[in-house]
Amino acid sequence: MLNDLIKALSVKTQLALEELLPIYDSSVIRKIAKLMKDGRAARRFDIEAISPGIWTELENKIDSFGIKEQYEYLKSIGQAERTCIGIKRGLMGDLTSEYYVFSADF
Repeated sequence: MLNDLIKALSVKTQLALEELLPIYDSSVIRKIAKLMKDGRAARRFDIEAISPGIWTELENKIDSFGIKEQYEYLKSIGQAERTCIGIKRGLMGDLTSEYYVFSADF
């Protein structure tokens, strides 16, 4: 049962990423989803190792979410190359929408 629940979390992340990044192959999305499973913020280095263009796409999406100013500030005071981005869909099941998180090492 635990394995089924863990797999369901991974599928949720995959679906969110597929909607966010529809031009990418499903195998690339699965690899990125493993890094971001259950809302974890994935490191830029790890994402770019899978597919270099996805990081830029994720940063562009941040602008459409209305949080680009906060992201750019955090990136400017931290180490830009060690920035992380994550996505989580529905903290309270289907009652809530997606959450986007980002962090940076200082």
